[in-house]
Formats: sequence, C-alpha cells, structure tokens
Amino acid sequence: MLKRIFMMVILLSAVTQLVLSEDLFRILEDTPVWNSPPLTDSRATIIIPKGSLISSVPAPYRGEVNGIPSFAHTSIIFGNTSYYIAANTFTAKDTEEIFDETFLTSADPQSKIWINAYFLDVMRTGNRDIIIPHEQRHVDDIRANESVIQWYEVGAFEYSLVITQGTISIGGLIRDQFWIRRIEHIQDGYCVTVTWNTQIPDYLWDTLLRSMKINLPERRRGTVLYLYFVIDGDYLDVYYKEDIAAIDKTYCTTYALVDFEIRQQIGGIIYYLDHYNTHPTNYAPYDLSKITFWPRRADGSMDYPHPLDRSNDSALNRTIEENYPLLNTDNAAAGLSQADDFIQSGKSSQSLPLWALIAIIGGVVVLAGGVVLFIVKRKR
Repeated sequence: MLKRIFMMVILLSAVTQLVLSEDLFRILEDTPVWNSPPLTDSRATIIIPKGSLISSVPAPYRGEVNGIPSFAHTSIIFGNTSYYIAANTFTAKDTEEIFDETFLTSADPQSKIWINAYFLDVMRTGNRDIIIPHEQRHVDDIRANESVIQWYEVGAFEYSLVITQGTISIGGLIRDQFWIRRIEHIQDGYCVTVTWNTQIPDYLWDTLLRSMKINLPERRRGTVLYLYFVIDGDYLDVYYKEDIAAIDKTYCTTYALVDFEIRQQIGGIIYYLDHYNTHPTNYAPYDLSKITFWPRRADGSMDYPHPLDRSNDSALNRTIEENYPLLNTDNAAAGLSQADDFIQSGKSSQSLPLWALIAIIGGVVVLAGGVVLFIVKRKR
C-alpha cells in the first residue's frame, strides 16, 4: 500500500513538473521587477539574475518603464511571488535564438509598427464599416450589447500584432495570445514555435472572437503551433503549420508596416463617435495629404493602393458592392468624394477635434489572467 502511494506521489510530481516546464521563460539579463507600478529602477522590488526562470506570463500591456512608453507584463511568477516585469527582458527557456530588436513591436507612438493590412482599406473610403466583413464575429458579439458600447469602441487596430521576445499577440481588433517556445531565423523572417497562452481565464477562452481574416486553427490548450513570419518590404505575411514535418504552410494573414500618421488617420475614422456630430455620419475629418509614407512590397507593389491614387475609382463601387455586401455603396463612394473635397479645401489634421484625439488614445483595462482589452471611452 505504501509503495503504491509512493509511486503515485512520484507520478504526480513528474506530471506537475511537466506542466510547469511548458510555462518557463529565461531571464536574458539581470532584470528589475516590481510589486506594483510605477515601474522605475529606483522602485524595483528585486533584481532577478540573468538565466533565472520565470513562469505564468500573461499577455503584454502598453505602459511605461522608467517613464518611457514600453510593453510590460503583470503577475509573472518568480520564487512563488508575483511581479510586474518589462517585456523583452526574457524569452523561451529553451530557445537559442531571439528576435532582432527591429522586429519587436515598439510602444513608442512615433515608431512604425505592423497592423493588419485590411485596416488600410478604411482610408480608401473614409468609412469604418468597410472592415465589418473582416471583423464580423467581433461586430456581431458586441452588437448584442450595443446599448452599452459600439463594436468600434472595443479593441485596438494599432495593436493587432504585438511581438515580444517571449509572447506574440496576433489578430485584428481582438487577438490570439501565444507563448513562444522557440525562435528560429529563416530566409526573410522567422519560424516561431508557440503554444496558446493559457493564462486566459476559462470563462474567456471560448468567448474571445477571432477576426474572420485571421486563419488559425481552433484554440486548444497545450497545442504546439509553428508560425512563419515572412518579411516582404513593408508587408509581413504570416503562415502556420500544425505539424513541423508538413511540406506546405497554411496562409494566416498579412500585416503592413505603418507610421504614426497613417495610424492617426485610420484611428480618426474607426473611432469617430457619431453622437458628437449634429449630422451623424460614419465619416471622420481626415487629411490624406498628411500621408508621406505608404507600405510597399519589396518589388514596389502595394496590396492596398495609396488612398490618393484614384486610378481604379471607376471600379471601386462595383468592388465594394461585390466584396462588402453589408455596406451601402453610395455611402462608400461618398466617402471618396468627401476625402477629395477635404484635401482640396486645404484643411489640416488640426481640424481633428479633441474628442477624436482622446478616442484614438483610448484606454487600457487589465483583467484577471493578464487579458488586455483596449476600450475607447464614450461620453454619455
């Protein structure tokens, strides 16, 4: 009897160790951690030595470290104690390679970052509804509570891809969260072994809705996935394999590199709140003449033409009607006309009202388990 109990204890210990080993990350350099914000070196609770292992890493949130916009994590575990820690100070326990610093997502608002490429389409029409077909699941879910909030007030397009040395958040307005297990440099990019971040609470696991343009397998706890990030100029094509031995990769989605001004103009359209306007409309004041950079592939081609390029306008209404049947074609075309009138009038981005700037900035709510929701506050 005692022998059987002893064997069960050993087995339980082995299983526990196996589970924990799936959630271990290695500190890259001597790193300060904190019991609570603000995260400044002078307030560090302890310094975790290089090479130490941490666990229970939640999704990153955008905050400040030493007064500088940075990504950080709440409630990582070291020595049975929970701490805040800056992102990119740790990576997967067993990976020998890490991302080049230029590939990591910057929290600096002036930097260029990757956003899902379909958000560029908003600027062709000035109408946020053109992204509804891409975010239909998210929109339908939010509209069930429309008396409280609108679909475009939940989520943050500017964080549709967040890459750190230890985690990946990938999606559209709503994102899948992954833990990194291994990073490997490949031609023009990376192959990254990941598992889904199980810090997401059970009550949210099946309710987090994925963009219809994010082609990933069904979420399964403990499942290993292989993500391929292929850089092509200012575009980033993402593929995946469920079996590393498989010959073919499955297409996931495409991201575009954008600067602050592109994000500012897209945000002015997506986050525009109708009730601030005496004549409700989906069109926000925006200034396309402010756009000095536009993403291109390595060969100079563009998945989404520059919004000032009107060479294909004759076919635009037909394209919108065929591909976006939920939209009112007249309204979409009117958005182009309004954009032209706005540019010709010589108005600048200074016309963007204060409420729109506040809406673009939005807010951050950190929920239990490290799930981060970005919410644009409404004036009621």
